[in-house]
Amino acid sequence: DPRLREKLGVTWSPEEQRQLERIYRVIRLAYRVLPDRLTYFPLAYHARKHHQCLEKMKERQKKSYAYRVPGAARP
Repeated sequence: DPRLREKLGVTWSPEEQRQLERIYRVIRLAYRVLPDRLTYFPLAYHARKHHQCLEKMKERQKKSYAYRVPGAARP
């Protein structure tokens, strides 16, 4: 933001802005291409994997006869 740069006394040229935008483009592309394992911190990555496993288990429960109560209405 130019107002913030002015208050801090920082200069910012159009060339520096273009360089920053190029870097952002590369980073956005990298995040689309790289696997989750490389783009998330380990804690967040494992939390996402855990959540995905729980969701798959819930889906399996819906289809499994082991979890059905005889005479109960199906959801």
